[in-house]
Amino acid sequence: MAPPRGLPLALVAVATCAFACANRSAYDFTPDSMRHEVVRRVGDIDPADVVVPFEVGAPAIAHAREMLAGVPAGEDRIDALVSSLSDPAGFGLHYEWATSGTAAETLERRAGNCLALSSTLIGIARGLGFRAWYLEVIVADPQWRTEGDLAVQADHVAAVIDSGEKRLYVDFSGRLLGARRVRPIDDFEALAHYYNNRGYETLHRDEVMGSEVRWEEISRDFELATRVHPAHARAWNNLGVARARQGDDTGARLAYEKSIEIDPETQSAHLNLVALFLRAGDLDRAARHLDLARRLEPRNPQIERLTDSLTQSAANRWAASER
Repeated sequence: MAPPRGLPLALVAVATCAFACANRSAYDFTPDSMRHEVVRRVGDIDPADVVVPFEVGAPAIAHAREMLAGVPAGEDRIDALVSSLSDPAGFGLHYEWATSGTAAETLERRAGNCLALSSTLIGIARGLGFRAWYLEVIVADPQWRTEGDLAVQADHVAAVIDSGEKRLYVDFSGRLLGARRVRPIDDFEALAHYYNNRGYETLHRDEVMGSEVRWEEISRDFELATRVHPAHARAWNNLGVARARQGDDTGARLAYEKSIEIDPETQSAHLNLVALFLRAGDLDRAARHLDLARRLEPRNPQIERLTDSLTQSAANRWAASER
């Protein structure tokens, strides 16, 4: 179930060596330097079309500076900055789980999901001279939805702000407390999360509206995620779903297998391979991936459904052989 719409939730944790020893240069790109690097990595994209999720305008930085004007230098300034995001006299932002966007879009809408709000906080914090970067949060109950017989998966992202005197871990949905794994990510991996989430939410929006699903546009977003950050396992899985829905089962299989190569615990990719191999009549490989998926999370409701499908396919094959 999606967290309710409400105010951002800030969580504080003690710094660990994993974060304290992070290479600063990997987490403080400017919008212009990031555009240049994305063009270098992706190739066929106009720099003007490159999305920089954390880019904010000078008025937002100026407003944040005004909000912090009366706060003494030191660790309280980080707390004041985080509070200003939800303060109606500040930025008046609130959490909406299905609203992706850049920092600029989020400030205009006054709402966004975990990535959108994290990007907004990071962009403003950097504009004020703080160090700030993204965290990838792997939770025990990830957000994913079924699309027919396939599973599409979204991500959860939080933020870190460091003043040199204090480090604050900020999560906007409360899921950081139930995290299975947390790690710092650079701006390019965060951009891959942005494209992955945008594709996921375009699919969600089209289905809710009952309109034709824009698979070509969705596929482009998932592909951009894999090109900006080729080690993004969930984006490879989702690209496989988009390819399958466009009739490219070979491309889908390669994408699912790439997802599993990167992260063998991507259960959705295993389940999607089960569905693909069932359609192809390859019951042995379907059974193998179903077993791997069951070991990862046996309570997933898709396990039972795909087990029934595999059992029925095996029974049909046996009956055909007996004729």
